Amino acid sequence: MVAERAHHLGHADILRELIDGAAGQRPGDPNLTQRSPKEWAAHRAAIEAVARAAAATPRAPRR
Repeated sequence: MVAERAHHLGHADILRELIDGAAGQRPGDPNLTQRSPKEWAAHRAAIEAVARAAAATPRAPRR
């Protein structure tokens, strides 16, 4: 139950970030790494590449 709730809260946080353009709980949130826009773009590109590769990998049929 806790994992399910955390999963949905994560989705809600992503939506909030898309709406207000801010990440974290407040400006200067110490839980976020301090990266430049260029570093964030490279980080995002790396994650996007892994996600696209995973999406292209065939899955084993379910039993």
